[in-house]
Order: sequence, then C-alpha cells, then structure tokens
Amino acid sequence: MKKRVALAALLCAGALACPAWAQHADHHAPAQASGNAASAELIEGEVVAAEPQNHRVKIKHGEIKSLNMAPMNAMPFHVKDDALFEHLKPGGKIRFTTAKIAGVYVLLTAEEAH
Repeated sequence: MKKRVALAALLCAGALACPAWAQHADHHAPAQASGNAASAELIEGEVVAAEPQNHRVKIKHGEIKSLNMAPMNAMPFHVKDDALFEHLKPGGKIRFTTAKIAGVYVLLTAEEAH
C-alpha cells in the first residue's frame, strides 16, 4: 500500500512539473518557435550609430509591420553576430531583419541597400 501511495505521489509531482518545464524550455527556444515576434521582411533603415564593443547599433527605420512598429527616428538593436558590423557604418543605408527575443530587439541580418 505504501508503495502505491509513493508511486501516485511521484506521478502527480511529475505531472505538475511538466507544464512548468515546458514553459521554461519554450522561453529559450528560437523566436519563431516560442511565439516571440520575428520579422522575415526586409526593413529599410539608416545606421545612426554602431557600437561593436557593446554589440549594439542605432537605426532610423521605416515601419516594421510584423512587429506592429511605426517608423522611428532612432532605435537601438542588439547585434547578435559581430560580422554584421561590416555593413553597419554610421550614415549607411541598410536593409535588415529583426526579432523581439525576450523583450529585446535583435538585429538578425543586415545588408547594404543599393
């Protein structure tokens, strides 16, 4: 009898922990999988400032429809890949993609606009 009670308690504890674990695992998943807003659209912008040492860039950009964001005078983005700074020169016109991951706007791709 004690084994059955212990087994039942163990199963209940596992069942209660599974949803919490699933939420925690979802928090660290890629933007598309976790429901964080991600932009597959190319957005037109102009680099206002580039700070490679801080992994940050300020961009004046047009509307970002996928994030429901109006055009901005200048907004900071976290740069995930330092190789992108090759295309991020102050005053330079770019096209980029972005995502909001864990509340932070992240620059995913960038290319010089022609």
